[in-house]
Amino acid sequence: MSSMVNGDAVNLWIIGYGNNHRRDDGAGRFVAEHLIPRYGAIAGVHILSLHQLGPELAEDIQAASEIVFIDAVQWELPGNRCWNRIRPVEDMASISHSLTAAALLGLTQILYSRCPPARMVSIQGCDFDFGEGLSQIAAFNAMQAITKISKFINCRLISTV
Repeated sequence: MSSMVNGDAVNLWIIGYGNNHRRDDGAGRFVAEHLIPRYGAIAGVHILSLHQLGPELAEDIQAASEIVFIDAVQWELPGNRCWNRIRPVEDMASISHSLTAAALLGLTQILYSRCPPARMVSIQGCDFDFGEGLSQIAAFNAMQAITKISKFINCRLISTV
């Protein structure tokens, strides 16, 4: 069985990132780590849990059919979570070892003349102090994100015999 999207091989990337030692900042990683057991063994679905986004990821994602980034935010979101399309930044003057998702897409565009379609799933948190584990609010929002991202992945996967 192979995974297909519109007749093309799936190359879907799910990238959750954040600092697990700053409580709710780790919500993106929490989501990614919960998706790995369900989708991690499916051909063409790549799930990463990272501390931060680095420039070396550009090579990995340049051929992606689609990317979903997952990160925690401190500001209030409608419904406590938000999906937004993100576009590559054009000004790469301030690139460093740690990037925003838009800067990573911009670097990918510069290096490979291609930028995969991408979305950001923002998860509202409330406790970004030093410590481990998510607050109850962030854990609830993260579980909601897991459900929605699972539906998103399932919509992209069409199994063939």
